[in-house]
Amino acid sequence: MTNFYSDNGVTVLGSRLRQISERLTQDNREIYALEGIEMEPRWYPVLVTLDRSGPLRASAVKQQTRLSHAAISQVITQMKRAGVVVAKPDPDDGRSAILTLSDAGERLAQN
Repeated sequence: MTNFYSDNGVTVLGSRLRQISERLTQDNREIYALEGIEMEPRWYPVLVTLDRSGPLRASAVKQQTRLSHAAISQVITQMKRAGVVVAKPDPDDGRSAILTLSDAGERLAQN
């Protein structure tokens, strides 16, 4: 029986790392569930950033977490839907929003 990873050499590394990452994320999800924490693992950088820095624009969260624009957008949308993050219009720039943790988000950050 052949081994896909051995047979395809170093070029398969990215694929294998992706599988490992997905497994770690799933394990993290299961640990959160066991502890009664209702949170997606990918929310963690945004949650901690807003908890430590207070209200910020999405662009500032992106800069601090070094997540891609697409990832930040997806995570913030998920967190808003879950009631963890609140977006309010930026008084200095109507095109932007200021993100802050909701009461539920603050409780989650304390876990």
